[in-house]
Amino acid sequence: MVKINETANGPWHRVFSKPFRTEEEATLFMSTHKLYNAAILHSRWELIAASADFPEDLYQTQKVLQDNNYDACIVRNNNSTHKLVVGAFVTLREAKRLETEVNKLGIKARVGLR
Repeated sequence: MVKINETANGPWHRVFSKPFRTEEEATLFMSTHKLYNAAILHSRWELIAASADFPEDLYQTQKVLQDNNYDACIVRNNNSTHKLVVGAFVTLREAKRLETEVNKLGIKARVGLR
């Protein structure tokens, strides 16, 4: 779970579960796990902080991001390479905002499609 921001109603948190093929599948998952206040978001964009052939090559950048309170995870691509991803975003604008922040850390992040 990641704290996203403060709202008038208190903090807003994000929890990723897993990808679903259909909205019905996601709704069933939420019901089964009693996630009554959850929302289904179609996150089309992601921020790719780095990519490499081996996950070990991403650990240092991942630590920099985590030390700066960014939730960064290493994901294996279909072609067996790996990418360091920071977040999933519903809008391109949200992804671009974070891209600017992460680039200020000296990391050449880029927005990509999920």
